[in-house]
Amino acid sequence: MPQEPYILKSENDAHRLEYLAGIYDQYTKQILRATAVCPGWNCLEAGAGTGTIAHWLARTVAPAGSTTATDINPMLSDDTGYTVIRHNLEVDPLPESRYDLVHCRAVLEHLHDPRTALSSLTHAAKPHGWLVVAVHDLSAPAIRCTVRRSDPAAAAVLESFLQASSRAMQSAGASPAYGGILLSEFIANGFPDVTVESRTFRFPGGTQSLYAQSLKQLEDRLTADQLVTRKETQRAYEMFIDETRQFSTPVLVTARARRES
Repeated sequence: MPQEPYILKSENDAHRLEYLAGIYDQYTKQILRATAVCPGWNCLEAGAGTGTIAHWLARTVAPAGSTTATDINPMLSDDTGYTVIRHNLEVDPLPESRYDLVHCRAVLEHLHDPRTALSSLTHAAKPHGWLVVAVHDLSAPAIRCTVRRSDPAAAAVLESFLQASSRAMQSAGASPAYGGILLSEFIANGFPDVTVESRTFRFPGGTQSLYAQSLKQLEDRLTADQLVTRKETQRAYEMFIDETRQFSTPVLVTARARRES
């Protein structure tokens, strides 16, 4: 039986996902507004996490529209204006040609088979419906980009941590560099006209910051796999909790396109 590719799974993962939502949600809403999402649309939020975007979509398409939020481990309830479904993107089918807008953020890079998941998301969109997918890129060139946009004094520590995290993801069967091929994957799925943006987002250090939380979740795994030492993780944590330092997120690659008829 293959091991779990999502190496960040823990009882505290909701806190990290909430922090990510705080960083990404305004940008995500801007991207989704570019599709002209409006009342009456049927929307799918795949891998909904803590549900912030699903909640926004539900309000945006009300009262005549609908929003379905899926996740392999739902943290949501049905009393929020949208339908919640437990769903595994790699295994469970989605209804075909059902949705005006299909959105998925920071999920595919954590899967064994993101290509199959992307195909499923593609076919869930109606003809002329929109598919919007955002994926982190933890390839070596993308990591260097993140490091260059972060505090120079923390560069070596951050690069080591991100490289170790990428190798741990790959060892678990995930796809840390999937963002780097997202455009070609959209084209392979029949989208001739694709808009792609790659961005990083700045945030300050702190005990609840993205890298501090991620390191605490990954520390045992990274040291057990001999990707870093305990001394190195302690040094990294001290850097990541320093509120005077500024860091950048991993590169987030976002692609959007309309499905042809």
